Amino acid sequence: MASGTLPQELADHIIDLLSAIPTPTSDRNDLVNCTLVSKAWLPRTSRRLLKHIEVLALKFPAFLRFAQSSERFRAYTEELVVLGTTDMSPHWTIMLSALPQLCSLELWSNLLPGNKFKPLPDSALARHHHLAKLKIHCAELDAVPILLLPFDRVDTLELRSLIHYADDPSDWHSTTGGAAQVPNAIPLKVGRLILENCCKHNALSLLRTILRPTAVFANGFDREEAASLSAFLQHAGQDVEHINLLPTQDDDASGGDARNWNSRGLVDLAVLAVCPKLTSITLDLVDVFWAQDLCREVLRHMPKGISRLRIILTDDRWEDILGLIATHLRLSQDKYSELNSLELRGVCEEAESEEEVQALLLEMREEVETSLPPRYSAITKVLP
Repeated sequence: MASGTLPQELADHIIDLLSAIPTPTSDRNDLVNCTLVSKAWLPRTSRRLLKHIEVLALKFPAFLRFAQSSERFRAYTEELVVLGTTDMSPHWTIMLSALPQLCSLELWSNLLPGNKFKPLPDSALARHHHLAKLKIHCAELDAVPILLLPFDRVDTLELRSLIHYADDPSDWHSTTGGAAQVPNAIPLKVGRLILENCCKHNALSLLRTILRPTAVFANGFDREEAASLSAFLQHAGQDVEHINLLPTQDDDASGGDARNWNSRGLVDLAVLAVCPKLTSITLDLVDVFWAQDLCREVLRHMPKGISRLRIILTDDRWEDILGLIATHLRLSQDKYSELNSLELRGVCEEAESEEEVQALLLEMREEVETSLPPRYSAITKVLP
């Protein structure tokens, strides 16, 4: 059948199916071949091919030169991944003008040579760009403010394993330094801030001066780093509505016995009480030795406006955590007057069949009704 006789709706459906097939390179090659069928197939195929682009850092300047001259890249590229060590700051203005549809950006191993800031053109400092998602992996801490400068809002900002090379405690991102030396240091509005192994003091002392998140997801922190997280929330928590805490699990602890590694220092989350918009908290306590301490601090200090509390735990911690909750709810019922959803999840990990799961849930549900005041047992869900 000649390509011209195939209804365009059917051709578009074929192209969409090819692009929806996960992985293999051959499927992408099939899309490339579709561009050769006819001009009528080209727009739809280009949209699918160019929506997501991955570029090696060494080839990134050449890619930008090509993208500047391509109307297809301008029209269709929405997601960009840059892999490898590079300094992005000289390329910001060109990239944002060459890819105006860009809504998702992922950067790996970004750095600033010599730990120096490079001045950016005024157009890059205007902060008029909006990203749906920005991921920064294994970047040098000094590079983060520059990477954020062009944006006035990022819906989801994910920071993973930031690297800090400077040894001088008086440098600009120390506790006494910060945004004062960062050009155009207006805090960036962030919808979801995901911190993955980024709760060290030097990282959070910088981030608290340049970010204003609505939701914070802190993953992979220990007891000592909880203090840095509290300091971050004290400075940057004015707009935070949801907090998700996932401490370092015991299997991830290094440098000796996990119990000793996680037992140092006190956990103090009194700062939660001064987050004026906070309404929701999630605690993931699976395989966390200091789970009770963390849960106790959250219950002690969570503000009156909390409407939803979600706790993920294993059945071996069930009695301890339920006892903590019951004690705090009975002693301070007025404090939790706006709480309308309490979820206890992950309690059936050891169950081997659906029947065992249901029996365990029924038993735990009875314990909830016995332990908690009626007003709170009614809003508590026990989930597998």
